[in-house]
Amino acid sequence: MTSMRAAAGDQFRRTKASFCAQFRRGWGGVLLFALLLGGCASYQPQPLIPAQDAAALQARDVNAAGLRAFLAAHGQTVTPWPLPSWDLSSLTLLALYDNPQFKVARAQWQRARAGMETAAQLPNPSLHLFEQHHSLAPAGLSPWSYGLALGIPWQSTELRQARVAQADALADAADLNLAAAAWQIRSAVRVRFVGLDAALQRVDLLKLELALRKRALKLLQQQYVLGAITASTWSMARIREQQARAGVLNAQGQVADQRAALAGALGLPLDALAHLRLDFSGIQDPPTRKRLPSPAVQRAALLDRLDIRAALDQYSAAEAGLRLEIARQYPQFQLGPGYEWDQGDQRWTLGLSLSLPVFNHNRGQIAEANARRAEVAARFQVLQLHVLTQVERGLAAYQSSVSIWNATNNIVAEQQHAQQISAQFAAGEADRLATVRAQLQTVVAKLHRLTAQAESERALGRLEDAVQQPLDGSAPLPPVATLGLRQAPHDKQGSR
Repeated sequence: MTSMRAAAGDQFRRTKASFCAQFRRGWGGVLLFALLLGGCASYQPQPLIPAQDAAALQARDVNAAGLRAFLAAHGQTVTPWPLPSWDLSSLTLLALYDNPQFKVARAQWQRARAGMETAAQLPNPSLHLFEQHHSLAPAGLSPWSYGLALGIPWQSTELRQARVAQADALADAADLNLAAAAWQIRSAVRVRFVGLDAALQRVDLLKLELALRKRALKLLQQQYVLGAITASTWSMARIREQQARAGVLNAQGQVADQRAALAGALGLPLDALAHLRLDFSGIQDPPTRKRLPSPAVQRAALLDRLDIRAALDQYSAAEAGLRLEIARQYPQFQLGPGYEWDQGDQRWTLGLSLSLPVFNHNRGQIAEANARRAEVAARFQVLQLHVLTQVERGLAAYQSSVSIWNATNNIVAEQQHAQQISAQFAAGEADRLATVRAQLQTVVAKLHRLTAQAESERALGRLEDAVQQPLDGSAPLPPVATLGLRQAPHDKQGSR
């Protein structure tokens, strides 16, 4: 009986040990696999729905709470809200907020920032599982043996530092590219803003001209009835009145076109822009030559222009790339510790593998990286020359346009003075006609002045594009760090 109990106990212990071994082999692997999967990212689908995106663009709300927070975060006064008027600075921020074009630049910026994380991470080790079959296994023993081996890559400090430096330089260049995209949006808004201002002023002046043409036509009609003027003079006056009427209609069409263009630059539906009160006062007084000294403008462009600074970062990335390829010419090591179980015999191994520079020393890649660095340096010099030429031409064009604008200002002042003198001596119908004609000449002079003013504003915009910063005293662009942050979409529930 005792021997039977002992045999049963041994059988139980063997069964328990076998069960535990199977559990460790099976469930232990499952648990290890579950732990590895715990740190994995999961796929989150984000399908594009064209109809939904189009509806969101058409429903953009300039009174959204998210827009208000965005404006306040960048120094704009948001009380009272909605804003009573919008100037160039606030319109620029409106264009940057949730702008589809700017989203592209922001996505590229985020990709470059993710590249920094990629460059800094260590390579993962590899796990190799194997089993061996022995054809001459001893009797009573399994012909199979099992084992595993790890592959642990070892990288030199120089290689890792070069890779991180390259990613950092590319990320810095992406920062500046993001700012350059913001500047392009601001430039487009300014061009349309200036164009709309000039078109609106032109409509007002042409309406005044039409009213004066009608008054002159009425006075000439009375003289024609009395036989004081010829039929050709009367006919010419009617033609000029019709031309003035057509000019008003054409100018109103230009206003509609410029308004639609501004709405497109802002990323707004035309109906939403129609309800905004625009403040043009900040762009109707161009800076004088004294406020824009040539050396200061040239220095700002050659040292602080966004693409100049981005090109410097590109050169730093090219240098880091050359360092990276030089570091890769040396052998790369991989440690390989391992373990093998062979019927109770436990074997531990330690291996070392390395790449042998037998057929090449990475010379081709080094030559390519060296040539790439030289190319980036040459492109930087070309860019500097282009910027210098652009600034010099922009300064010359702006100074010339301001001189013309000042001259037209003087002409308007003299014409207004002559108009006042004519009005003082006006008595009869002939004198009243002379007064109307003097007023017409003043309107024509104001139209010429408006053309000169609009051209000076366009020239200033081209000069600002050459420097890539405001020169008219308006607020600068927001910092790149805030532009790169993910912005919340418009919140229609938060609008008031």
